[in-house]
Amino acid sequence: MGLSGLAVYFHLQGAGVFALTLGVSVLALAAIAALAWSLGASGSASRLLLTAADGSNDGLMIAASDGRFEYANPAFHRLLPNAQSFDAIERSMGENGDESTGAEFKRLRANAENGLAGHAELALGGPSGALEWRRITVSPIDGGAGALWRVEDITAGREVDAVRRQEETYLADFLDLLPVGFFSADATGRFRYANKTLGDWLGIAPEDIVSSPLEDFLSIEDEGPMDSGGDVGNAVTVTFRCKDGDIFKAWVVQSLGDGIEGQPAYSRSVVLRGTEWRRLDANRPDDGDAGPEIRLHWLFDEAPVGIVLLDLDGNIAECNRAFLKLIGLNPEDLIGRPFADRVAQEDRGDIAAALSKVVMGTARATHMEARMPGAGGRELMTSLYASRLEDAIGEISGLALHFIDTTEQRNLEVQFAQSQKMEAIGQLAGGIAHDFNNLLTAMIGFSDLLLSRHGPDDPSFADIQQIKQNANRATILVRQLLAFSRKQALAPVRLDVTETINELTSLLGRLIGEKIELTLEHGGGLRPIKVDRGQFDQIIINLAVNAKDAMPGGGQLTIRTSETMLGAPV
Repeated sequence: MGLSGLAVYFHLQGAGVFALTLGVSVLALAAIAALAWSLGASGSASRLLLTAADGSNDGLMIAASDGRFEYANPAFHRLLPNAQSFDAIERSMGENGDESTGAEFKRLRANAENGLAGHAELALGGPSGALEWRRITVSPIDGGAGALWRVEDITAGREVDAVRRQEETYLADFLDLLPVGFFSADATGRFRYANKTLGDWLGIAPEDIVSSPLEDFLSIEDEGPMDSGGDVGNAVTVTFRCKDGDIFKAWVVQSLGDGIEGQPAYSRSVVLRGTEWRRLDANRPDDGDAGPEIRLHWLFDEAPVGIVLLDLDGNIAECNRAFLKLIGLNPEDLIGRPFADRVAQEDRGDIAAALSKVVMGTARATHMEARMPGAGGRELMTSLYASRLEDAIGEISGLALHFIDTTEQRNLEVQFAQSQKMEAIGQLAGGIAHDFNNLLTAMIGFSDLLLSRHGPDDPSFADIQQIKQNANRATILVRQLLAFSRKQALAPVRLDVTETINELTSLLGRLIGEKIELTLEHGGGLRPIKVDRGQFDQIIINLAVNAKDAMPGGGQLTIRTSETMLGAPV
C-alpha cells in the first residue's frame, strides 16, 4: 500500500467509517483501505474525507513502517506535546511526564514497528502544570505499511474516577474501622464480605472468612437461617462461636438484597456486641424486647453520612452530627420542625410524593436526588435514601433518611459537560475562521492588484490602502478564533506602541463617529512591548467602542500612552 492509499484510508475513517472500532481484524482493515484507495481517484471525495479527519476531536496519525509521519490531524498535535516525530514526542514526555510514561510510549512505538497493536493511558504535564491524561491506541495497517495512531483526552474522566475511588476507599475504611461487625452472606448462607471488626471478634482474618459457611461461626442452638423477612432493620439475637472456641452473644440487624426474579441473593448484616441500647420511641414502655426500634445511639451519632429520623407527620424527630454539619444548623433549629423546610422549594413536591409511597407501603425504600441549603449558604446536592421504621408488631412508626453529599461529584460532571460544549464551540469557531480566511485572502490579493494599478498619486490609493490594512486586521481576528479553537497558538511579537496605535487611528475614527473627537497623546521614549498583535489591536478597539457607547451625545476620547513601573504583576 502506497502513501496515497494510506492517506485516503485515514480520511475514510474520519468521514464516518471510523465507527468501526480500532480492534477490527487486519482483514477488515485491508478491505477498508482498498475501498479508500478506489475513492482516492475523486478529488472532491478526498477533500471531504480530509476535512472530516481534520475535524476529529481525537488525534489521528498515520506512521509509515520506517517511523515517518505520513499524516497527522490538528488534534494529534494539540493532544501530544511537540508531535513532530516519535523522537520529539519521547523527549517531550521525558520532560513533562515520569519515567513510566516514556517507557509506555516506547513500548507502543516498538509494537507499531513490529506490526503489533497496543494501547496505553499516559499522564502528561499540561501547560498550567496540572496533570493531563491521554489514551493512545496503535493499530497496524495491513501489509506492514505502517500503523494508525489514535490519541484521546481522558483527563476529565480520570478526575471523576479519582473522586469515585476516594469515596469508595472512604466507605471501605468506615466499614472496617467502626466498632461494630458487618457482613454479607449469599442465598446459600456463605460469607461474601466481613469487616475487620467482625474478623477480630471471631479470631480470623476477614479474607479467610469469605466463602465460609455462616453456620461454622454459630453455636449449635443458633444454627439455621437468620431470616429477616426482607424487612429493613429487623434484628435477632445470635450466639457466635470464635475460632478458638469462645462464644459471645450479639444482635444481628439485617436486610435482604433482591437477586434475580426477586429472590433473596445476599444479606446486609450489622453485628452489635456488648453495647448500650436505647429505644427510638421514648414513650413506649420497656417490654424487655430490644427489637426493631432499637439502635446504638453512638453509632447513629458518629456515622459519617447524614441520618434523619422522621415521625409520621413528616417532622424531624432526631438527626445525627453528620447531618448537622452538612447543613450548618443546631439541633434546636431542626427537631420538631417539618423536614420539607430543609429541601429546595422546587424539589419538595417530588420528594413528598416519594416519601408518601414509603409510608403507605407502596415501596419499602426509595432513593432520590435532593437539593438542600447547606452550611455557608451553598446549595447541596445529596443522594437521599429513605426506608421505613417499624415497631415490634410491624406497624410503621416513621422514616429513616440517609444523606450522602454528592455536590463535588456533580460539580465535576458539570465541568466535564461544559468542557465538551466549549470544545464544540471551538471547533465551530475554527471552521468559520478557515472559511473567513479564504475570503480575506482574496480581498488582500485584489487590493494588491488595485494598488499596482493606482499609484500613490491616485486619489483612490489611500482608500485601497485602508481596505488592505483592515483586511490584514481581520486576518488577525481569524488567528484569534483559531487560537480559541486551539488550532493556532497566539504569537507575541515586539511592537512599537506609538506606531501601532497610529495605524489604528483611521479605523478608530470611523468606529466612534463624527460626534466624538479622538486625541492621541504618546509618551516619549517608550520601549517596545511583546504582545500578540491581534490581541493588542482588539483591546484598543474594544476600549474605544465602549467609550463611544458611554458618550451617546458626543465628547472627546483621549488615548494616552506612558511607561509605568509596577511593584507587582497585574
